Amino acid sequence: GKGQLQMPLNCDIDDNGDIYIADAGRMQVVAFDNSGYYLNCFGEKENFKPTDVKVKNNKIWVVNLDGHKINVYSKDSANKLLYSFPEAEEGDEGYLYSPTNLCVTDDKVYVSDVGASKIKIYSLKGDYISSVGTVGKGLGQFVRPKGIAVD
Repeated sequence: GKGQLQMPLNCDIDDNGDIYIADAGRMQVVAFDNSGYYLNCFGEKENFKPTDVKVKNNKIWVVNLDGHKINVYSKDSANKLLYSFPEAEEGDEGYLYSPTNLCVTDDKVYVSDVGASKIKIYSLKGDYISSVGTVGKGLGQFVRPKGIAVD
């Protein structure tokens, strides 16, 4: 049926108990209500491979691996794309080479960038702030950073 999952990678649950699943196989985010019934799906038609999703502040934040961006959708307006970030070019410090996971706090977005072996930090509007880590196996270094949580 419409809610058939192909390659679910990560999910998040909103305040109503609805679940949002980043499905890389379908190249969509698939939503179910708190009883497990299919609600809808959404995503971009090109350059879209969702690998993580977070619901916060009435927005749905999606890691887009193929587009090298974070896509931000409205939770109220039929999942309309509001904006994407970063606007950086390859070689810029804020560019996302291979984003995989994210954590959204009240004032920042933290993104695991496997391709840069760093955690990149952005404002909620998508402005690059800074990064944490370098490539390696020592203290403060990462080898393929993935899942992320911020306390």
